[in-house]
Amino acid sequence: MNQIKINLETNDCFNNPNCRIDDEFIVTGITVNQKPYTEIKQFCLMYGISDSKIRRLIRKVEHNRSREFFIKMENKIFVSPSILMLTDENFSKLETLNGNFEVLFRGFDWDYFGCVSFVWELKQKTVSDRMNKFFDKLGSKYKDAKIRMFFVCEENKTRKGYHTHFILWTNIKDKSEVKSFTENHFRGNGKNPSANTKIEKYDPKEGGVGYLMKELHKNLDGYDYLTKNKP
Repeated sequence: MNQIKINLETNDCFNNPNCRIDDEFIVTGITVNQKPYTEIKQFCLMYGISDSKIRRLIRKVEHNRSREFFIKMENKIFVSPSILMLTDENFSKLETLNGNFEVLFRGFDWDYFGCVSFVWELKQKTVSDRMNKFFDKLGSKYKDAKIRMFFVCEENKTRKGYHTHFILWTNIKDKSEVKSFTENHFRGNGKNPSANTKIEKYDPKEGGVGYLMKELHKNLDGYDYLTKNKP
C-alpha cells in the first residue's frame, strides 16, 4: 500500500501558555503528497469566496476527478486552490483547457520540470511531435502507470528553431528511473547527443508552471497537455 504523508496546520492553540493539550483545536489545512488543502471555512476567508459558491463547485466535481479539487476527512471538507479554476466560464467542463492554465496546473502534483534544447534548428511542429513521441514511449514502457505531461515550445533566442519546457508527473515509485529514461530518450544513441536535456525535481515554490506560460501566447500551436490512464 502506498504511504500517504499528511501534515496538519493548526491554530495558535499550542503557542498559548494557557491552552491545555486536551483543549479543542481547529485543523485549518492538510497536505497530502505535497498538495495543500484548506478547511472549507478557512478557504472561503482566504480567497474571499462564499461558502455556498464553494459547495456548488464541490457538487459539480464530486463524481469526476474530485481528488484534484477537494478531500473529505473526519466529516470535514478540505479544498484545493485548483477548484477556483472552475469559477471561470472557460472551465464549465473539466475537459476544457482554453482558460487559465496556470491556475489549473498549479493545482496538480508534478515530479519534474525540464527543458529540451535540440542540436538542430527544429521547427515548432517537429519539436511538438517529438514531445508527443516521447510521451507515447514513456506510456509504452510503463503500461499500467498514470502519467501526465504539459509542454510548451519556445523559440530559440540566439538561433533559429525551437526548444521546449515541460512538467511531468507519474505514479511510478522509482522517480529516478523516469528521470533517466527522459534524459536518455532525447540524448539519442549516437556518439554525439542530439539534445541537451535539463530535468530537475519540481518545486511548486519556484514558479515552474508560470515560467511555462510566459510565451504561451506566442506559440498557440506549440503546446499540449497529455494524460495516460486519467491521472
